Amino acid sequence: MFSLLSTLTLLIACGEKEPTADTGSILEDTGSEVEDTGAEDTDTQDTEDTNDTQDTQDTDTQDTSDTDDTQDTDTQDTDTQDNQSDVTDYGALGPYTYSTSTGTDNGGSCSLPYSLMTPDGVTDPQLVVLGHGFMRSADNMVGWAQHFASWGFEVAVPSLCHSSIFDVNHAENGLDMVALATALGGNAIFSGYSAGGLSAVVAAASSSDAVGLLGLDATDGGFNDNSLYASGLTIPVMGIAGEPSLCNSENNGVDLYQNAASSLMVRVTEADHCDFEAPTDMGCEALCQGTNNQFSNEEINNSILSLSTAALFWISTQDPAAAEWWTSGGEAYDSLLSSGRIQGL
Repeated sequence: MFSLLSTLTLLIACGEKEPTADTGSILEDTGSEVEDTGAEDTDTQDTEDTNDTQDTQDTDTQDTSDTDDTQDTDTQDTDTQDNQSDVTDYGALGPYTYSTSTGTDNGGSCSLPYSLMTPDGVTDPQLVVLGHGFMRSADNMVGWAQHFASWGFEVAVPSLCHSSIFDVNHAENGLDMVALATALGGNAIFSGYSAGGLSAVVAAASSSDAVGLLGLDATDGGFNDNSLYASGLTIPVMGIAGEPSLCNSENNGVDLYQNAASSLMVRVTEADHCDFEAPTDMGCEALCQGTNNQFSNEEINNSILSLSTAALFWISTQDPAAAEWWTSGGEAYDSLLSSGRIQGL
């Protein structure tokens, strides 16, 4: 059962910070030019030893060697630049436009309103059902949905019926997410923020055709032994957490997700609970905003966007190269880790 302080903390209303995808990207060109300074020495030697055929021959050979070295170095620099460009910057907006529609699903415990972002020109896009936090609505996850849709995912964001101080039932919300996914064609990736991350666990465990699970600073409501939902999962489970605080129940969602048989978890350094909503507002920031001594809000935002979008691609097997963002040895992951922008969990 939540403490009174935790409950009061969850009653915040969060809202206005749109994701800024291009700023703070870790993908940079580090290629460099190597300058050959051997030509000047060669000219001097030629002037002093004009009658020495052997010296001239040796000098020419040295010049050729220097030229070859320069060419090899330039080729190596070009290869390095090409390799870096192969890592997709998922923090930037994707290549697709999208259409937005609204609807109501009556297949669950209530009449569930939802917004749907559908990428234009994508045949059979991967469905993502994205749950919001306690005392929130679909409006607070629109920024993430728009970003994911720009990368070719179809994203449904319901306004969960049992997510208010008068009606709290995270498990029922999870079942309603399953009903919505079924109405939209099934085979969904379930995702959620805060208490919506708990509902997403229930949904993934209760769906017969769930593709995967992604948590965004998820919390565990603590009313039941929710670890039983996670422990039965055999689908890919991935989670991104912020710094532990009262607002995310001291990261108790990390333990919940790690109960799954196969899970990958990272923490984004200096990310607070509000950083996982889009948009958020001054009310959330007044209570839950952390300190930023190392990284800017733009850098933190880019890390969350990049990791979450890459997770969707990897879970759905649409882009195996997305593992670069999540596995040791991957260029993007190692860069985030070595710079301190993420921590493994």
